[in-house]
Amino acid sequence: MPRPYSDMYLRSLSRTSLATLGIELAKVCVKCNLPMAYVAVTLGVSKTTVYNWFRGSGIRESYHARVERLMNIIAQDIDKGVLPVSGPKAAKKYLSGLRGVKG
Repeated sequence: MPRPYSDMYLRSLSRTSLATLGIELAKVCVKCNLPMAYVAVTLGVSKTTVYNWFRGSGIRESYHARVERLMNIIAQDIDKGVLPVSGPKAAKKYLSGLRGVKG
């Protein structure tokens, strides 16, 4: 089972002034209750990679399109009322159902 976002991380994320693609992804995932571990699987990268992105590390150019596609899908599903999900099981089901994210 994925670990929830810690209160310390949530506070630091809300206070950050960084505007990287990884930080934007983190904010969307936190808002929608999508665990980092499942996001990593969806994007075809390691949990450590997503962890680093969520903390402001740069995203390699080869992953930009993938991350942007996922963020666009999430934005559309927020508008449709599909997101946020209710918990880890719903998050896993939602993210495993996404096709075309990996490119």
